[in-house]
Amino acid sequence: MLCDAVMNEVATGRTAPLLELSHVLAHHRNHDALNVDAMATRFPYLGPGEINVLAWAVHLKKLGRPYRCVLDDKRARRAADALQVQKTGTIGLLRFLEEHEILSKDERLEVEAILKRTGFYYSE
Repeated sequence: MLCDAVMNEVATGRTAPLLELSHVLAHHRNHDALNVDAMATRFPYLGPGEINVLAWAVHLKKLGRPYRCVLDDKRARRAADALQVQKTGTIGLLRFLEEHEILSKDERLEVEAILKRTGFYYSE
């Protein structure tokens, strides 16, 4: 699932190649139950994408629905720990999609190569 703020960030940033995966990711719009403002107040140093992801995670956790936050920013990952919500990174998401046969190994490697070429950093 991609929330509003993340969809905007992905479309304009260096992770734009992830839009190629949009056939496997649903786009969910924000709604009043998310409590985005409270999340932004608690973590004012995070961007709108991270705030949206964390607000959705808390919401889905309360509903007992499966979720996993995809967060690469260190501060956002610490916020996820403080909220006790599940998290992974972009590469973790790609590997999850491969493990569940949503992406082939070649597709995963292709997206990882694109990310590396565009300056996306991750430790292997």
